Amino acid sequence: MSFAPALYFRTMMMIENFKIESIDLSADAQKIRHQAEVDIEEKLQEFGEYHNKKPFAAKILEQATRIAGVLSLFDNLQHIQRQKPNHWMIGAEYMSGGLEIASWYMQQISKLYDREFEEETDSRETKVLSLVEALQKENPEGVNLRDVYRKAPRDVGRNKNAIRPIIEKLHQQGKIMPLKIGKKEVWKMSA
Repeated sequence: MSFAPALYFRTMMMIENFKIESIDLSADAQKIRHQAEVDIEEKLQEFGEYHNKKPFAAKILEQATRIAGVLSLFDNLQHIQRQKPNHWMIGAEYMSGGLEIASWYMQQISKLYDREFEEETDSRETKVLSLVEALQKENPEGVNLRDVYRKAPRDVGRNKNAIRPIIEKLHQQGKIMPLKIGKKEVWKMSA
């Protein structure tokens, strides 16, 4: 596997004014990279750890390989300066190191995404709960779920797929309770 040398080695080219023609992963480094690729693909699946972080997670492997290349070259800079090789091989230990660094950054991104998702979910729940409360003031017998769908804020969503999970969660939290009035699904604020 070759990488574009200019991408990684601009600093070295300025220092020594030479260019490494190709950079490859050693066989062991390729195995590590392949295993990481399988793991990342699994985490990108629908209910995987990285599912809602695809824009970043899809680039982990590429970034890890770049980091491995930089680590390898700078760790061996004296050898490279003396020998001026046309070809360079990235070892397994550097690929592991690159993956470790890239994974750490992915964990940080995950923390930010997860925190943002929780805040967004809490905000959506608060908006739906406030709507149910306001609608109940208009109709003390209970709130028809269709009215919640129609009058929900646009950023929450105005359909069953958006509202139903929020209603269920509010019910599990004991904030609202279901009533049956004929065929209508009606909800009421808990006392």
